[in-house]
Amino acid sequence: MNTPQVLIGSADRRFRHDVCAILAQQDDIDVAGTAIDAVMLSRMAAATQPGIIILDMQLLPGDPAPLIEGLYVACPHAKLLLFSDVPDDGWLVSAVQHGVRGCVDRTCGAEVWLRALHALLVGDVWIRRRVLFAALQGGSVVHGDPLAAKLFTLTPRERQIVVYVRDGLSNKQIARQLDICPTTVKTHLQHIFGKLDISRRLELLRQWGAEKPLEGTIHDARHMPAN
Repeated sequence: MNTPQVLIGSADRRFRHDVCAILAQQDDIDVAGTAIDAVMLSRMAAATQPGIIILDMQLLPGDPAPLIEGLYVACPHAKLLLFSDVPDDGWLVSAVQHGVRGCVDRTCGAEVWLRALHALLVGDVWIRRRVLFAALQGGSVVHGDPLAAKLFTLTPRERQIVVYVRDGLSNKQIARQLDICPTTVKTHLQHIFGKLDISRRLELLRQWGAEKPLEGTIHDARHMPAN
């Protein structure tokens, strides 16, 4: 099996050096190269077809959409891990809606962003709950991300039930929380299983359970109206 390759895009030489140094210590990852601007990054993405693109938010002026969409044109199967120090959730929501699979703080330690990188490699997302859920509410499907895309198919009520399941509540307990009967909860779960392409509760916990290291869950759904 080929070793996954990571392409790094940043105008900050220190950032590129530090990330490369950490990745050089990983036996299961190769560095495909580094790029200092958006044009160079797109060209290298097209040439190397990396599995992961580490994207420093400093390469993204105001609107993140053009560069992100351009990277997916150049390398459709890449997964984008964004390093950001933007406090504005709205900017991050836009980045997620246009295809970013993971978001980490630009000042976080290597242990954190390596966990995020490995989560992306196995098909997970690494996104703060409130950012992911805001992206879901916006109605746009995260590019190339089957896990996040499936969440868009759930109704608000179904999202609430997923949250309670991942918190360990039984059907009867969920019914009491939502003031519905347990049979209705069971029906909702059957619909949820079908939409998420799973067959039982245990699989739901494995995919969206609280024990998973990724941050891309829908915990805040319990506070949303069920409509």
